[in-house]
Amino acid sequence: ELDLSSSTLSTFHLGTRKLLGKQTVNSLNIHDDLLYAGGSTVDGVSGKVFCRSSKKVMGTFPTGFDIQRIAVNNDFIFTATKLGMIEVWLKERIGRVGAIKMNSKGHAKVTSLVSDMDGGMLFAASSDGKIQAWALD
Repeated sequence: ELDLSSSTLSTFHLGTRKLLGKQTVNSLNIHDDLLYAGGSTVDGVSGKVFCRSSKKVMGTFPTGFDIQRIAVNNDFIFTATKLGMIEVWLKERIGRVGAIKMNSKGHAKVTSLVSDMDGGMLFAASSDGKIQAWALD
């Protein structure tokens, strides 16, 4: 981990153990002091939330779907699957509160996912070339 403001370098994860154990890491996102990691599903968990300063696991994403992309705003965490499903999690307690299905023909996978700075919109791009947006009010 590189801190550009102080020009210091530190290691977040080192050693023979993987960040997500047996899981493949597909997506990372940093918001405030938290690192969000999403990947393949192992034992019903597809990702974890780590505190960057303490390196502790703060929560997990108990879902049956592999997480391909992660977006985070001040209130929610969004995890996207390759089947076009976006799960919505309450950031405060890392609890699933809903899901959004992308409008696409066939099985277009989510290729990019981002929430705007003020948390009012969610944008998703898919493998069929579409970009979809949702108001988060």
